[in-house]
Amino acid sequence: MTAAQDINDLAKSGAIPADPARAARPVNEKAKEAADEERRLVTVRQMLSGAYNRATTPKMAEDVITTGHWEIDRDSGGFKKGFVWIFGAKSHWGKSSSLVMFADENIKRSKRVLIISAEDPEELYADRLMIRRARVNKYRYDEGRLRPDEIDRVTEVASRGEDIPVFLNAVGKTVEWAVKRVNQLVK
Repeated sequence: MTAAQDINDLAKSGAIPADPARAARPVNEKAKEAADEERRLVTVRQMLSGAYNRATTPKMAEDVITTGHWEIDRDSGGFKKGFVWIFGAKSHWGKSSSLVMFADENIKRSKRVLIISAEDPEELYADRLMIRRARVNKYRYDEGRLRPDEIDRVTEVASRGEDIPVFLNAVGKTVEWAVKRVNQLVK
């Protein structure tokens, strides 16, 4: 620290954290748990300060995962880190098809996405992705009676498939298993 700079000058320049206590690392497990509990309690001032920062900081397009629908993206902001969306509906109402659309639209934008299923098999998602990308008739596809032009499109789509992970089969596995596997994939 130079004579012209005091602790406040360093804080303003970003050389030290604005709140050194928040940046401190706990030294043992008990201190870590206490620090975690402390971070979970937020004041009105802290909430409004965070809201101010989000409102005045331009967002980058790469920060958003699209829903595939511009109005939903506009109104919700799209899928964001730290947020959870839950889709629920009766059987055959389009939940899996929506997941395929979300994944496909983001893969086109070079985003990394992962569908984790504890119920439906990989084949269900693979077939829906193929039907979507090849734009073939679902009923003919399901019966294995595609027209020659549809077979050509299916062949072309299969040959251009990206070599990136997109589906994790968690059928019969615990949530803890899935979390561990996802953490390994993210690394």
